[in-house]
Amino acid sequence: NDHIYDPQGVTSGVVVNYTEEHLLYLVRWAQRYFGTDPQRTMIKGLSMGGSGAISTGFHHPDVFASIFSKVPIPAYTRRAGADGKYNLRRLYGLCGRPCDETVMSSDGIPVMERMNSERIALDHPGDLPFLVLCNGRTDGSMPWINNPSFYRALNQSRRGFACYWNNGAHNMPDSVPADITEFYATQPMALDVSYPAFSNFSD
Repeated sequence: NDHIYDPQGVTSGVVVNYTEEHLLYLVRWAQRYFGTDPQRTMIKGLSMGGSGAISTGFHHPDVFASIFSKVPIPAYTRRAGADGKYNLRRLYGLCGRPCDETVMSSDGIPVMERMNSERIALDHPGDLPFLVLCNGRTDGSMPWINNPSFYRALNQSRRGFACYWNNGAHNMPDSVPADITEFYATQPMALDVSYPAFSNFSD
């Protein structure tokens, strides 16, 4: 919140994505200083870091070739989980106040809309980074409720992705099959190399 320092002004402040700008700066710095391949940049994250990895990757598909996200929240909505809670509460700290449809981002759109990767998957006109993710159906920290519709949106819009889920909790990445993890050992994806994406396919 651009008024986080001011308890009175915070209610009218907008959310500025400082973290995303910092990440993009670090990527550009690494490319210059270490000479990393700008065509093969991957972003990874776990839990809220996994949520941020999807959001950052989807908002900057010209920078990231792929995303590896473990137990993320892909969309922040008013869909309530089995416990009656919805995941918008996760954005309260980011917003500096309870998040709803009126809280705006510095991009000029509501924070809820900006943080809805399901919408981006369906609406983005170009390519998005190849996404590998995993989730647990009984995860009490990152509710399952928004995941099935996100998977359907990826499939419907013919995005390149691979997803693994089970009945595990927040620690389910400990039981992810080796092929999911090993897929990224050599980082095969690149922005300038095409690949086939098979829709309606599960194993």
